[in-house]
Amino acid sequence: MYKTGDKVRIQPREWYEKSLKNTAGSVQAGADLFTKKMSVFCGREATIISCARTEEGPLYSLNIKGMNTSGFRWTEGMFDPHYHNLSAGVRSQTGGLKPMPTSEDTLNGIMESINKHFRRSFTVVDGVLSVDPVNKTPIIKGNLLTIKNLHV
Repeated sequence: MYKTGDKVRIQPREWYEKSLKNTAGSVQAGADLFTKKMSVFCGREATIISCARTEEGPLYSLNIKGMNTSGFRWTEGMFDPHYHNLSAGVRSQTGGLKPMPTSEDTLNGIMESINKHFRRSFTVVDGVLSVDPVNKTPIIKGNLLTIKNLHV
């Protein structure tokens, strides 16, 4: 479950186009429908501004920069599960975002952890995980050659 302030990305357009739709063009995504009107938000980054717990699962309200999302209810199935907003934090094991530390030693430790994870998941050719010297955020440079494991 996500928390207020977490960054998410709406499922990509390809997800919407390939998904089974009802006669109105809506896709069942957990506790609610992803409607044709919502498809304009596909691929956009959003910030969770509130969460309501229901019997069917959590429903979220989002802030998508420069776009009106009032009137839409969002479910976790509408979010891209592969999205990790490394500039805002590091995704925890439970799926929430942890604040990115500012201490150089702590940041280097997290970068080593991320590097180990990516090395298990990908073969990187001429690539490194490094830290942007200006804003101290993790950046990935390089070409990903093969995916060894895909956790969905």
